[in-house]
Amino acid sequence: MTPPISSKRLIITLLLGLYFCGGLALAVWRPTIAIAQVDTADLFYRFNGEHIPLVVKENAIAVAFQDQPPSRSVSPTPLYQQLQNDLNAASSRGSGGVTVQPVGTSYAIATLPAGSRSGLRDLRPRLQQPYVETTLAVVSRADQNEQILLPNEIIVSFAANTSASEQQQILAAQGLELIRPLRFTENRVLARLRTLDRETAVLTAAEALNQADGVRSATPNFIPVRSPLDRLDSELTVSERSIAQSTPGNASALAWHLDSAAMASGRNNTGVKAPGAWALGSRGGGVTVAVIDALIQWDHPALVNSIYQLPPGVSGLPGESRGWDFVGNDSETRVEAAELSVLRPLFQSTFTLSDGEFLRQHSAMAADIQRNEPGLSEREIAAAIRRVIRARVAGEFHGTTVSGVVGAAGTDHSRLIGVAPEATLLPVRVCALFRGCPSVNIVEGIGYAAVRGADIINLSLGGIMPSTETADVITEVLAAHPNLIIVAASGNSDIDRVGFPAGLRDVISVGASTRQGTRASYSNYGPGLTLMAPGGDMRAGLEGGILSTSGTGSDLFWQGITTPAQPWPPAQDPRGNYVWTQGTSFASPAVAGVVALMLSADPERRLNRDRIIALLEAASSHAALTLTPQERELYRVLRDRSATPPTENELHYFLGSGLVDAEQAVRLVQASVK
Repeated sequence: MTPPISSKRLIITLLLGLYFCGGLALAVWRPTIAIAQVDTADLFYRFNGEHIPLVVKENAIAVAFQDQPPSRSVSPTPLYQQLQNDLNAASSRGSGGVTVQPVGTSYAIATLPAGSRSGLRDLRPRLQQPYVETTLAVVSRADQNEQILLPNEIIVSFAANTSASEQQQILAAQGLELIRPLRFTENRVLARLRTLDRETAVLTAAEALNQADGVRSATPNFIPVRSPLDRLDSELTVSERSIAQSTPGNASALAWHLDSAAMASGRNNTGVKAPGAWALGSRGGGVTVAVIDALIQWDHPALVNSIYQLPPGVSGLPGESRGWDFVGNDSETRVEAAELSVLRPLFQSTFTLSDGEFLRQHSAMAADIQRNEPGLSEREIAAAIRRVIRARVAGEFHGTTVSGVVGAAGTDHSRLIGVAPEATLLPVRVCALFRGCPSVNIVEGIGYAAVRGADIINLSLGGIMPSTETADVITEVLAAHPNLIIVAASGNSDIDRVGFPAGLRDVISVGASTRQGTRASYSNYGPGLTLMAPGGDMRAGLEGGILSTSGTGSDLFWQGITTPAQPWPPAQDPRGNYVWTQGTSFASPAVAGVVALMLSADPERRLNRDRIIALLEAASSHAALTLTPQERELYRVLRDRSATPPTENELHYFLGSGLVDAEQAVRLVQASVK
């Protein structure tokens, strides 16, 4: 069902994706150990009792960097780049061309070129650099194309009423020691093995803990790193296509996802009909939406007036004011100096260097592209790399873009409006650079959002590893807060099952629709899908995507260089305050915004979670949506192969209850609370 992709663009995208794939930096203890061995036999972990098979990547290994002294916190050469330089300068027979991918600022993945004869055997000794602390295995699920770092960390959930001393005894009996108790949740800790004799030993230790008395569950604290293939659709759209013909000052007029009636050309309205809800007096006031995500640049001019602030008298975390960053364990959810030292040089080089200088700086990428596409000119290669780097840096502000969809609060025509422009946004950062999101951050982040009084939690994290700990904490906070509503992205894999955690019970699972009224080709579907919202499709042009806020407009990215005269894809304005994007990640916050409009129409909270969800589904409709012939045929095949139809009908199978309708949803709430 995915449209054909030219081989040239596919190869370029994959090569660039391999270079810029990344993960996260965790502010937790890492053991100083010798380079461990890898055991590749029968690897698995448990998710709610089910065995999830894992395999070790044969051509990749991760490193954890030594903590750097303050004087080197903003090094002119990021450590991942230093490692790549050192590895390739010392390359031996058959082991040159190593690509090092940054994973936040504390980790990196070293990947051997395809067809390397030496494997990791010759690479391991060369990883023993003075700034490298230890190595980590890189694994993947047996049926997935992904990269997952495996640090020496396990999240352990103990049975209720297990004392701290009893917890210590259980850990010690299994050869583990406590790192710290987890915050905003009960009877959970982060632990580590005292001795790590092989890089996959935490899997064995977690399984042993799962069998131990007094332990409810134990899961390695995986660090998932997005596969290049996960970014294929969005990066292919960063092409020579022109940007929508509109000035930055009229950005709100391009937000078809709010209401497309003015631009539908006779078609049904494929937006969420937010203006109709606003006209009914509901704009999200009095509702707090927690955005659990990556970088949230809360000082963006369209967000700053909507950001949650810790109420006076509330005892918060040290320095807490506007949300919390569980990556750096501090109060700053915006980009910080060490991260800027990775992102800014890449970003600025795309504007300041000539083609020749730029290709020399990115010679490894350029050589790979030239080798696979010898017909491309230097100018074409440089342009391709520039486009992807700009899109990747803008994409690091995923949480900023998600926040804008929920509740950007424009005060004049130059600022974009979100679905619920008067809602309060609670920034909760759990994903570091390149949006790797470890379970421990998500578990604490969800608990934090609930404790801080969020009415709605948005989880645009449809590709994370299924985790018993995450599933359990969602169940716990929903039970403890009967009116709390969690909205999650269904995932961007174009498969017949919604991703995690969207598929969990009582979580609203949101698929992505297009301006044309179809399911976006990347959007997951099938049982468990609740409904649809605009997620965009930029294959025919950027204006087919979702326009929202981003973080590259900050002066931090433009120090010392001149702002270009014209916008650069995927930005709508020359600095990149607003960008075009696509994905179920942006359909989910649209629904979170609609729920905020519904709750603001029920200020006394007479309607509980179940009732709000029922009204939300009742207000949605298939009227503006259509299925493709391929989707109809697929459903027919599935129906004929099974004695039980996969869902109520083909429309529900691909589209859930249909396209969300904010105006109708608010009307139903108002009628229910009279």
